[in-house]
Parts: sequence; C-alpha cells; structure tokens
Amino acid sequence: MIIQSCRYHRNGVAGAGFYALRLTWKADRRTYSGSAIVFDEIGHVAVVADDGTGFRCEDFEDELRTFVDSAAGQDMAFGDWVQA
Repeated sequence: MIIQSCRYHRNGVAGAGFYALRLTWKADRRTYSGSAIVFDEIGHVAVVADDGTGFRCEDFEDELRTFVDSAAGQDMAFGDWVQA
C-alpha cells in the first residue's frame, strides 16, 4: 500500500472528525488508486477505488489505523509512505 496524502477534517461543528487519505494498493492481481476515510471508531473505515469499486474495511483497517496513529499531530505534507 502506498499512501500519497492524508488530511484530518472536521465534519461540521458537532460531527465526527475523520482522516481522508489518497492511496494506491494491489488486490486481485490489479493495482488500484482511490480514497479511504478513517473515523475514530473501530470498524468505521471506507475504501473506494477511483472506478467506484468498494473494498472490505477489514482488509485495510489495521494498516490505515497504524499509519494514521503514526502521523497524527504531524504536518501531513509528506512524500509517499509505503507499507509492504
């Protein structure tokens, strides 16, 4: 998995904040580019490829949360982060 960008967003005044990520990954012998949304609550992750294909959150959640936890509080302007 390669993460190109990650930004934290507030969902309005009372809504839950979330991380929005752009990433590239391999699945089913293909390479996909797309987006992920990671909320604070476990199980609340969405991954969607640019072509609209959705993926199961449990296939991505651990890696995405590890990245978000390591990057939290940092300036999110960074180069590609590669997770094997």
